[in-house]
Amino acid sequence: YGLTIAAIGNAMDNGAKLFTDFEVVKIQKQADEFIVTSALGDSVVGKIVINCAGVASGKIAKIAGDNDVDVRARKGEYILLDRESGDFVSHTLFVTHTKAGKGILVTQTADHNILLGPTSEEMDEASTNTTAQGLSFVIEKVNKMVKNPPLFNTITSFAGVRAYCTRHDFIIEESKTVKGLIHCAGVESPGLTSAPAIAKFVTEELVGN
Repeated sequence: YGLTIAAIGNAMDNGAKLFTDFEVVKIQKQADEFIVTSALGDSVVGKIVINCAGVASGKIAKIAGDNDVDVRARKGEYILLDRESGDFVSHTLFVTHTKAGKGILVTQTADHNILLGPTSEEMDEASTNTTAQGLSFVIEKVNKMVKNPPLFNTITSFAGVRAYCTRHDFIIEESKTVKGLIHCAGVESPGLTSAPAIAKFVTEELVGN
């Protein structure tokens, strides 16, 4: 989240405008411009729309008139341990990678907590609710990776929803049906690491052309 905040802050320093609570419900193409309208009736106008809406990227594509982006959701549940346990591991521990992702891990966070998880659950509707079954699965897998994990120092559990595409690859391209609509969708791991390079490619090769 630190990188995300820094990126939008840097963009605003360079003239970008940030609109919050702007749920996109309509995208109209008129001549060489897009009119993007929110649920509250506000609108912005631009020559290019970059669709980088994560799990909602497929929905945004359809609103804009492109039905060729099929993005779905996987929920991942985590357990977070207190900083008192921050030295329990000194390296990130992974299990063998599967088609569903990198699997359960045990890792230090940047804030010196210990993070356990995530699960990988296919979802029809995005939800960030945790479940007893999901958290039990995390604990079961962690106990096979390390001895005596300090679960007594658990301070919270939470879930996140990550996007994936049925093409099983990053979609970084201009829409084939709507000129000026650029998709950055279905970006799975290592999407965070790839983000600066994706942005550079999009601005230089797609927007630039």
